[in-house]
Amino acid sequence: MLHENVSPHTLGFARLAVYGTWFWHIVKDPLANVVDVPIEYFSPIGVLRLVPEPLWQLLYTADFLSALKLAMLVCLALLVLGVGPFRCIAIFTCILLTFYQGMVRGFGFINHGELSILYAAYVLAVFPSVDALSLRRGKVDYAQPIMYKAPMIAVAFLLCLAYMFVGAQRLFKGGLEIFTNGTIIHMVALRSFGPGPSGSGFGHLVLEHPWLAFMLQVGFPIVTVFELLSPLCLFYRHFRWAWLPVMLSFHLATGLFMQIWFTANFLLIFVFLTNIDRLLAAWLPQRRRRYG
Repeated sequence: MLHENVSPHTLGFARLAVYGTWFWHIVKDPLANVVDVPIEYFSPIGVLRLVPEPLWQLLYTADFLSALKLAMLVCLALLVLGVGPFRCIAIFTCILLTFYQGMVRGFGFINHGELSILYAAYVLAVFPSVDALSLRRGKVDYAQPIMYKAPMIAVAFLLCLAYMFVGAQRLFKGGLEIFTNGTIIHMVALRSFGPGPSGSGFGHLVLEHPWLAFMLQVGFPIVTVFELLSPLCLFYRHFRWAWLPVMLSFHLATGLFMQIWFTANFLLIFVFLTNIDRLLAAWLPQRRRRYG
């Protein structure tokens, strides 16, 4: 099974990767600009529907969103450094991230790009993720090995479930016909010649080179099958070795041809669906020996 041996340093590295990625994502996001869109176009989703409607008049302001962004950045910086009461700060940060993600997804189409890394943030928040690779002072009382192994498996399982559900929904809504009627070529063409950043990709090459279109047509059902079988990655090493190049190639193709980059998934795959503990053991041999 994946993650048979997980050290505190592996979980600490996962903390750095997940919360550090969120920090960079928030830094780049001009969140306050959301208010340039009239509030009439905003429709709360998920738990944000519990917020009373009159309260949105106070929350949907540039000042509040700027304060929200600052609060998330401060909290995420503390989590990356591993200082302060980690669990309290982490849970509070996850609530802020959930509110933030709910807001930016309240306009029209709801994508799933950051959902897996949001779930990862929640999982890491309730486990001893600061026992290593942090600035906390004093002697560390290491937890039982299962406390480091469980969150790595949990995030890997959630990531695999996300892939499985995407493949299942595609098959349920489109049926087998989507693999024979040129759906993937149509999707690439729409993204390539549409307005905005999506039109700056290489999707036009698919229409210019039949061999490239053929590769996409053949790869589309193969990727879907691997998505549906994603949970097997946790139990079968050889299947995981096949799954990794298929899914990474898929993400690379969607990025190049459709300008849809699931950058967070690249990170999550590297951290949670590989034997990263073995790699870190080679980088940090002294610390691993001290833990063992």
